[in-house]
Amino acid sequence: MNAIDISLSTPPGQPAPGAFADAVADLFGELGLSLSGDLGSDLAVFSPIDGSALATLKMHGAADMDVMVANAGTAFCAWKQVPAPHRGELVRRYGQLVREHKETLSRLLTIENGKILTEARGEVQEVIDICEYAVGLSRQLFGLTIASERAEHRLTEYWHPLGPLGLISAFNFPAAVWAWGTTVALVCGDSAIWKPSEKTPLTALAFGKLLQKVATEYEFAPDHLVQIAIGDAECGGIIADHSGVAIVSATGSVRMGQDVGVRVQRRFGRAVLELGGNNAAIVAPSADIGLALRGTIFAATGTCGQRCTTLRRLIVHDSIRADFVKRLIATAESLNIGSPLVDATHVGPLIDKAVNRAKTTGPMLRPIKGLGKDIDYVCFIHPDQTLSMRADTATAGNWFDLQGKRLQGGEKDNNGLYTGMLGVYNRTLIVENTRVPKGVHGTNGTPVDNTRRAIFCGAQAAYQCAALPQPPC
Repeated sequence: MNAIDISLSTPPGQPAPGAFADAVADLFGELGLSLSGDLGSDLAVFSPIDGSALATLKMHGAADMDVMVANAGTAFCAWKQVPAPHRGELVRRYGQLVREHKETLSRLLTIENGKILTEARGEVQEVIDICEYAVGLSRQLFGLTIASERAEHRLTEYWHPLGPLGLISAFNFPAAVWAWGTTVALVCGDSAIWKPSEKTPLTALAFGKLLQKVATEYEFAPDHLVQIAIGDAECGGIIADHSGVAIVSATGSVRMGQDVGVRVQRRFGRAVLELGGNNAAIVAPSADIGLALRGTIFAATGTCGQRCTTLRRLIVHDSIRADFVKRLIATAESLNIGSPLVDATHVGPLIDKAVNRAKTTGPMLRPIKGLGKDIDYVCFIHPDQTLSMRADTATAGNWFDLQGKRLQGGEKDNNGLYTGMLGVYNRTLIVENTRVPKGVHGTNGTPVDNTRRAIFCGAQAAYQCAALPQPPC
């Protein structure tokens, strides 16, 4: 493997490292919004691009949440009386405003989340699309009319709004997931409270404040129809436990979902959970190989693998295995790794700073000879959202070769290689079986560059690197 310079040099016309805070303020200005009322000393927000601070926000405590839920209840009582098509009109106006500011919102999302601009634009488009869907739904809240066995009687089905929605979203889709739940809830007559990830609160404030702005200007919308709760897991727990929140929609790890689901069910609330995935791709001989290659690479590396839909297992028919793997490696090597603000970039940084533990713990260094240079193990600390998956999947017993055969502790496939895992950074600690060139890190010292390099090595590591015992990560 050839060494690659993946340092984050500043692209022409882009903010210099450390200037992203000013860029965020400018973007909020372009949206006609201000962060002045949200600034505080509780929650520091950083850009994964260079690790620089973007803002420090105040968080909502238990007393604040009680007030917020009470206000949501009052808003619900008024909003549910508004005819559904009028509720849809609010969402239509919001979708139009998001469309007008699509590029500004996309750049903000990229700076805070780290996903490449192409993906950020796609996520903002998802917000626009779900608004259009919800507007149509506002005129299709149908109920059934059912024949009755009793004379002069008619059975009619009515759908009623449930009450305030509490939506807890993750960092990987900081806008789309919220829009999926909130726009539909609004047309159904529900109010909403949004508790975004602590890693992406600025994106939430931008999208949420735009909706609040539209609601303020809409004659039928009550005060506090949509509120934003900035907080940590304790804040999410209050939403899950509060009897005034009729519906709780939560996105995150399986462990989080188990906790939220039980807490909501304990009070007989309604829970909507979107949790982790364990996704596989099956490539048959009849497949369009070019399409399968593009789909495989994007599914494994999109959003740096930080999503429930990330491809984690690849199953290829034996008759096309050799050719497919060869083309897969070539495709992986063609990926552009760098600043997510550059349109040509395919893979940007992770949301969190990853840690090259081998650099700080000498005994963990295990040089490997034979690949043109020494190769070291590199281990990374995953975001909280992925930790619950480690014990389930980060073991040799969960490795498979491309024919689906399970590889047991230290076993090799018939080519003498570990195979079966494609992406490096996704929802498991599969980096335990990945080798990364020694000394690969950004000039600014951010270990996130190591992770991006590991993603690049993902396809190669599964098929090219000599099989070794897993490191003690």
